[in-house]
Amino acid sequence: MLKRQKSCWAEAGGELRKRDVRQATEKVWGAVALTVKTYALWRERRSLPTHRDLWEYK
Repeated sequence: MLKRQKSCWAEAGGELRKRDVRQATEKVWGAVALTVKTYALWRERRSLPTHRDLWEYK
């Protein structure tokens, strides 16, 4: 997943250079969501397949 996260960050930078803030924030959200999902899987062997699971994760 780390490659996907890095890719999302790179794409967000590209969108910001084009001044497309909306798309940039979508890419940042994707990178952050993947980071949390990766952590949950690594730390607790817990999968977070839905947005609800992601928001409820503590």
